[in-house]
Amino acid sequence: MTDVSALTGTSTTTAATADATQTLSTDDFLQLLLTELTNQDPLEPMTNQDLLNQISSIQQLQSNKEMMSSFEGMVDKFDGFIDGFDGFLENQNSSIDRLDSFMVRQQLNSASQMIGQMVTGKNTAGNFTVGKVVAVNVEEGQVFLTLDTGEKINMDDMTRLGGTSSESLIGELAVGMSQGENVVGVVESMEIDNNGKVILTLKTKNELGEETKVEVPLENISLINQDTAGYLIGSQVEGFAGEEFVQGTVTSYQLQSDGVNLILGGMTVLPLLGLTGINNSNS
Repeated sequence: MTDVSALTGTSTTTAATADATQTLSTDDFLQLLLTELTNQDPLEPMTNQDLLNQISSIQQLQSNKEMMSSFEGMVDKFDGFIDGFDGFLENQNSSIDRLDSFMVRQQLNSASQMIGQMVTGKNTAGNFTVGKVVAVNVEEGQVFLTLDTGEKINMDDMTRLGGTSSESLIGELAVGMSQGENVVGVVESMEIDNNGKVILTLKTKNELGEETKVEVPLENISLINQDTAGYLIGSQVEGFAGEEFVQGTVTSYQLQSDGVNLILGGMTVLPLLGLTGINNSNS
């Protein structure tokens, strides 16, 4: 086939390479084909097949350009979608952060009103404790109450008692440690010893039903009421149901109008106020 170097300034044949084709526009290709037809050797004219091949190349070039243009449009739209989604996630994260901050502030406001109040709950070591709230602080997004015993209670693990002194515990059922043993009884009185510690006197019963009194430091006391009775499930307990001494494993509990009943072994009912011993406390 006749070259067109005089027209293009190069030694390009009509069978253009793929790279060269990609640099030509459709108009350039048509102009090149027309020039070739005009300047072809009359003795060796372009065959019909060569002409069809050239036209096919033009159509392919146009199709590729349209496809690339469409693909670029899709990429632009996808990039726009990604940008919009990133913005959505940023807004969502910002909303969550604001909600968390709001909830912490709400808890902090509620906790600050408890300063001077007696509370009970699980301390940071996982043990039940009782004490007066003396300070409130936030640690890693969690609100903690600092008690006069030096312990801390997470707001989520706290049960508010009400009252502003240890006297508010009188009449409550409590469990505490005395001489290395668990003691359960009703708080009858309180006093302050020579070291300034608050000592509670618990009224309880032995296995014969005889009333006894045991002194337990306030810092070793945990209250047992309708809010904390559930923690006794799985514990071995004993006490008096009326005049009858009973013992067994707590499997559930019931809230009644006259108080809380512990269910032992699924059958025996032990009134919470009749509880006198815990041999295997979950706390």
